[in-house]
Amino acid sequence: MRVARQLAEFPDTVERACNEDEPSYLAAYLIDLATVGNRLYNELPVLVAADAELTVARVRLVDAVCQVLRCGLSLLGMKAPEQM
Repeated sequence: MRVARQLAEFPDTVERACNEDEPSYLAAYLIDLATVGNRLYNELPVLVAADAELTVARVRLVDAVCQVLRCGLSLLGMKAPEQM
């Protein structure tokens, strides 16, 4: 749930960073998102779940983290790596 909550904060974080002309808000958010996304990936078996629905849900959650990280880095003028 922490990952979903963190993802939901993205639009507000971008708006706040723009309104206050403070890109560090977005940078700090992306660090936090990467941290919770990494924790999710390391603590839960993403590709080997109890059933197919759970596997699909976890893959989509990880994909959402990747998309938001890519978008956020782009807003900061940076490119995300294709793979790690």
